[in-house]
Amino acid sequence: MTTKNSILLIIKQNSGIEYASLLNKVAANYSTINSARAALSRALKDLIAFGFVFKRGPHLFATEKATTTLNLEMKNKLLLRLNSSVKSRNLSEIDSIVELLHNLIERSKEDTDLLKAAKGSTDFYISDIEKMENGIEGRRKHLAYLSKILGEQINSLKSLDFNDLIERNLDGILASMQKIISKEKLKDISVESSDEEFLKVISEKFYSKKRGRNVSIPVKSLKELLKLFSSEAIKRNTLRANIYLSDRRVLLTPSKAYLIGPYSKLHKSS
Repeated sequence: MTTKNSILLIIKQNSGIEYASLLNKVAANYSTINSARAALSRALKDLIAFGFVFKRGPHLFATEKATTTLNLEMKNKLLLRLNSSVKSRNLSEIDSIVELLHNLIERSKEDTDLLKAAKGSTDFYISDIEKMENGIEGRRKHLAYLSKILGEQINSLKSLDFNDLIERNLDGILASMQKIISKEKLKDISVESSDEEFLKVISEKFYSKKRGRNVSIPVKSLKELLKLFSSEAIKRNTLRANIYLSDRRVLLTPSKAYLIGPYSKLHKSS
């Protein structure tokens, strides 16, 4: 839609709008307020001159001529988009096609001009829509088959005790970790991170020696460690750390914590 028609549509949808409000609505499309003001002034001058807009005091109104013009353009755009989408036969566009057809059918019930235009200018036939429906039905059956197989594979992965992941808030991970520590009778936990600054802070805070990318700390310091991680994560949102708890680990990120491990143990301990 052209700039003039965009402005005209705003005036039609906001009958009686004042210049300042109209300027605020179109300003986002321009680099500066001055360029927006200049473009709006030119457009309004033309729209008024050609009888599409009239002023009543500070208020702007669309004329009947403007309504007719906009409706015609919107009808043409609807038909052009529908023709293009259906002709492509691209099932990935089916959502758009269904929406466009809905608009066309509903508006055609009330607008005889649109109905006549649609019948005379559509480049597709009912059989084309039926072919798309058949394609969707075929895809639905295939997806249902894949869903069934995938469900069976998920159950197999669970029975073979592959790793799973459970998401927690940073505040909610402590209880799960303490449960694992208690059951496994752990005395120390290993913290791993590629963030040298974070490892240095941990090492100094808990008087633990850094070995490569790892620092070992006593389990009694777990709560303090999580607080420290949250504090450091505020400074840099790229911070990541792994805490190893026997055959499970916790991945800490600035917004979430992830408990990772064998399916059977993970869901018993979560």
